[in-house]
This record gives sequence, structure tokens and C-alpha cells, in this order.
Amino acid sequence: MNGFDRPALCRVRGAIEAPTLTSLKTAEEVAAAVRMSAARLRELAEVDVIPHFRIDGGPPLFSLAGLKDYVRRYLVTVCPGEPLPINLRPVLQQHPAAPTIPRALAEVEGRLCEVPPIECPPCVYFLVREREITYVGQTRNLLSRLGQHRDDGKCWDRVLFLPVPADRLLEVELSWIKTLQPALNQVGRKTALPTAPRRRRATATCPPQPKLA
Repeated sequence: MNGFDRPALCRVRGAIEAPTLTSLKTAEEVAAAVRMSAARLRELAEVDVIPHFRIDGGPPLFSLAGLKDYVRRYLVTVCPGEPLPINLRPVLQQHPAAPTIPRALAEVEGRLCEVPPIECPPCVYFLVREREITYVGQTRNLLSRLGQHRDDGKCWDRVLFLPVPADRLLEVELSWIKTLQPALNQVGRKTALPTAPRRRRATATCPPQPKLA
């Protein structure tokens, strides 16, 4: 401890107004009140960092009011935090997550990630309900997209996603939809009607003109 800290500590110790002997507490008795371990309190008392008392050279004793004031002034660090991204909306799971990866995704299990992370890369994602893949989609903002699905009434108990380069999102999504054919991807899909081949319009041809002599 440097020489500049000692006067401040003495002032803190002096601010404790003559506690009665019965008001002094052991480290174990005050630890929970100041959110510190008893061992840490004794360690700081041994080097005269925190205000404490000793009776006839015995173990350190503490005045709870003075100790709380010291901890609040010198040991509490304030972390102001950062604002959440604008498009970030919490997504609540409706059922406990299943413990295993769906069998259909086994070949890419090593590259799969699971929601919720704080930030997600562009990805193809899989909505899973009762271990069945019910929907496949692609997005650049997964948490925002899941918020839209929640508003649309889709239900799931697990979300898996596969990071994919942004320029291949549609290609990979369509490949998985074709392979898995999830139920919710089929809802509302229109079947393309076969179209008749277009007839080529007949064009009139003029007979060759005779050459002039």
C-alpha cells in the first residue's frame, strides 16, 4: 500500500463512531451483508485495508454500518452498460430445448449453432418442435426474424442455425427445404401450373422477285 492511501483509510476508520462491544461482528456474520466472503474480509483486515477492530489482539471484528459504507465508497464498481441493438427483441422459448440434434441435420452437426446468441451471422435456420424440423428459413438478422415468426403464430421449442455466406443464403435454404420438406414451408405454397408451349407465329414469306434483264 502506498503512502497516499493510508490517510484515507484512517479517515474511514475514524468515521466509525465508538461502536459498542456487542455491536461488533465477526467476518462470517457480516459477509453476506456486504456481498463478500468471510475469507476475503479477513484477508483485507490483515493488511489494514478495511476498517475493523480487534480485542486484545484477537481476530478482526467489524462494525456493520462502517463496513457497508467503506465497501460502497471504495469497492463497488459501477458498470453503466450499453443500449441493446434496435432490432433485438427477446424470444421466449415455449418448451424446454430438446437434448439432441434432429437426425436429419446429423451431417452438419459440428457446424450448427443454437439460439440464443447475442449476435448472429447470416445463416440458414431450422425451427424445431418436438424434435421435428417444422420450418427452414434464411436471414441476416436471426433474432429479429424469430420475432416476426412469433408474431405470425409459429411455435417451436428449439432453434438451430447454420452460418452461411450472405451470397449463398437462398441457394442453401432452398436445398434444405427440398431435402427436408418441412410442414410450415409447404403452407401457402402455390403449385405452378404447367403452361402450354407457345406457338410460333407464322410469318408470310414473299416469293423471290424475278431479275430484270
